[in-house]
Amino acid sequence: NPPAPAALQEELSRTARMTRNFNSIFYSDASGHVLAALPAADKLAGTTLISTPSLEALAIQTRQISAPFLAPSGRWLILLSHPVYNRDGGYAGFVGGTIYLHAPNALQALLDEHYNDDGSYVSVVDQHRLFIYNPVKQRIGTSVQGNPAVLAALRGENGSMLLTDAGHSDKLAGYAPIPETGWAIVVQRP
Repeated sequence: NPPAPAALQEELSRTARMTRNFNSIFYSDASGHVLAALPAADKLAGTTLISTPSLEALAIQTRQISAPFLAPSGRWLILLSHPVYNRDGGYAGFVGGTIYLHAPNALQALLDEHYNDDGSYVSVVDQHRLFIYNPVKQRIGTSVQGNPAVLAALRGENGSMLLTDAGHSDKLAGYAPIPETGWAIVVQRP
């Protein structure tokens, strides 16, 4: 039997106090019913999951980081999921943490430190060439087109190169893959 919703809610509260990395966290049983969620204002507890990344997490039953997606709430986000097993070793569901890509989040806090007045900036792109982070918030969730530094990093390469941006300005780009996630990170500077 799964723990009582009050016990699950308390466990999520304890987790939320230990880490500020997620905008929301929840527990879903193996059939996709959300038994507990924070923040309560999102009203996710008591619902059934319908987003593709949530359904994938239920199907593959392994730890994963989703591609950016537009949630039913209208927010762009990524889902980090971790499976939960019962005492008999059977799949019981998963704990999910979301990062709202257009709202303040841990990734943004870390990378905004490197956005300088000299025009330097950092971008993070997922394995599907979608911006996960960019200082121009309107680009988050959009596709990267033809940036050779991004393409090189997604192939697993790291290094630097000279680029000319859409405004015909020369930029020096440093790039590297993030193997654990399949993402690419690119730093560009005039």
